Amino acid sequence: MNPKIGNRVILLVCAITLAFASLFSSWGTVGLKLDKVPAKISGSISGSGGNEPFDLGRIELGQLGSVFGGLSMSFNGISGNLTAGSIKIPLWLAIAMVISGLVITIANSIHFSDFPKLIVVALLLSGIVASVWGYVAIVSNGTVGLGSVLLSVASLIGLTQQSKIPPSKLKPVQP
Repeated sequence: MNPKIGNRVILLVCAITLAFASLFSSWGTVGLKLDKVPAKISGSISGSGGNEPFDLGRIELGQLGSVFGGLSMSFNGISGNLTAGSIKIPLWLAIAMVISGLVITIANSIHFSDFPKLIVVALLLSGIVASVWGYVAIVSNGTVGLGSVLLSVASLIGLTQQSKIPPSKLKPVQP
């Protein structure tokens, strides 16, 4: 095997490891905003007799501020979602697409397969898009974690190595 190809495979395996690590690492922490909590909450719960409800009374927003003011929620590649309107795209899907692109890049590097570069580049770019999208969404509401950085580095490694693959030497199969 050519040493350049061996080095490329080792680098791509490291990129796969980074992408896999982004699945379990924290992507960020988002604070609970008080504008998402209703100003007043009221209701009742039926007692065991079923006839008379217990009154919960009203909870004012000032009381909720003291309760929820310091709460934050952390998420990782498994539990996180990117939202666009009513569409929720799980982070693990973008991570799986990047890992698939990296594996295909390895297969193309060793001339085991001949996937079109456009498909592989689209898979790898999905990681950069998800990382930037997540970064922008998190910065506006909280603090950024390591997950988006790991995925974007893995995607960039894959894209640089994909561009260095020479044209395939596989001959087309004649029907």
